Formats: sequence, structure tokens, C-alpha cells
Amino acid sequence: MVERYLQIETLDFVLLGKFNPSIVQPSWLALKNLISTTEAENATIIIIHQDIAQYNIGDWVTIEVTRDHCSLKTSKQNYFAPLQDLVVGIFKYLNETPVRALGINFTYELSLLDAEQYYSFGNKLVPLVSWNSVLNDSRLFNLQIIEEKRDKKDHQKRIVTVSPSPLEYKISFGISIQVNNHYDLPENKTSSDAMKLLNEHYSKDFKDSKNILVNIIETSINI
Repeated sequence: MVERYLQIETLDFVLLGKFNPSIVQPSWLALKNLISTTEAENATIIIIHQDIAQYNIGDWVTIEVTRDHCSLKTSKQNYFAPLQDLVVGIFKYLNETPVRALGINFTYELSLLDAEQYYSFGNKLVPLVSWNSVLNDSRLFNLQIIEEKRDKKDHQKRIVTVSPSPLEYKISFGISIQVNNHYDLPENKTSSDAMKLLNEHYSKDFKDSKNILVNIIETSINI
């Protein structure tokens, strides 16, 4: 049933900490045998600067590194495993990088059938009749639900965000569902500790996030 609506599935590994953007360049990735020389030479560079590095490797991964943020993202599901390998490989070499948080984030872009189903979807999540006395033609624009202590652990939380799909995707009656699986690391932890968390939790987060998507579809769409 999910496949009927799912248009794009994105995985985004996000780390928060202290990074050196000028290091993590395509040429460095090739030097460490994390990508091929051809991929490095053909990388689409958006910007390389001491404060930010942003570029695409082929059509499968977007990399952005700033002084306090590192993101590696793909919207091709068959590259989810290679993306995990790439992140782990990078921080195998940069294993003393200070890291304070890790996100294993999934975003699902849905295309609903028509305007009626689109309205009904928002109305099921947040009953819009509650707003009729104060708003005219109310619609759901953005909804966030937080699981404050996931698995009863203070350092783990999950945020689910529902919003319209970005206009650049040009998805008819598009809905974006993002599941942010967030991990806070204690002080003085490094990327090595973050990679242990990633390898330990990735498979479960993948399954849990997809289950959340299925639950939202089953409860909010009239099949």
C-alpha cells in the first residue's frame, strides 16, 4: 500500500559537532579510497571554502560540511547501504572529531490521489473542525510530534514532521513525512562514538521509520 503513494525516499545522516570543511573534499575522499578517482573528478562542486564544503558525488549523494554540521544524503534507496559505508569510512579517518549529536533521518515524499484525499489526510491528523469558529477554510500546514524519551533513554528522541512536499519536487498533492531519529552524545565524545551508535541503531531506525510511515498512511488515508 505504501508503494501506491511513495514517490521519493531520502536518507540523511547528520552529525553536529566541530568539523573542518576544507578537509572533506572529493579529492580527499578518493585519496582515502572512499570514492573512485572518476567520481572525485566528476563531482559537482557547489562551494568549497574553509567554512563550508557542499558538493554532489554523481547522482547519488549530496555532502555538506560546515564548522558545526555535517550531512550526507541520498534519495536513492539502493544507495542507502553505500551511504552508511561512506559516513563510517570518513570518520574512520577523522575519528577524533568532536561530535555532540547524531541524526539518522528518513524523509518520505507522498503523492495523494486528489484534492479531496489531500484535505482528508490533514483533517485526520488534526481535526480541522476545531478551527472553524475562528478560521475560514483551515488547512494543516505543518505538524511535529516528538517522542521525548525513545526506548526510555534520555539521550534518544524521535521527531516526526508532516508538511507539504517541497515545490521543487513538483509532486501532485504532495505530502512530506520526516522521521528524525536523534541521539545526543555526552560531553567529550567523538565521531568514533557516533559511528558506534550509527552502526548499532541504523537497521532498527530504518524499520521503525518505515513503520511510522505505514501507520500514518493507514490511519490518515481513506483506502
